Amino acid sequence: MAASNDQDSAKKTAEEAAAKKAAEDAKKRRTFTAKHQILLAGELVPPGDSVTLTREQFETLQPLGAIEGDWG
Repeated sequence: MAASNDQDSAKKTAEEAAAKKAAEDAKKRRTFTAKHQILLAGELVPPGDSVTLTREQFETLQPLGAIEGDWG
């Protein structure tokens, strides 16, 4: 029983750490160059301008080819 409790505790700790990292990553922002006009927060960003995005915004725009670069 003690081993099972230790495993459960370790699993819970790992899950909490993963959730914390995901929350921190969601807050991070990185700057990219717009390849096409982008409507962001009610403002138009013209091609060639820099745009600072959250990870979620990046994951929406990057597959569409709207921005240059990788989150990396």
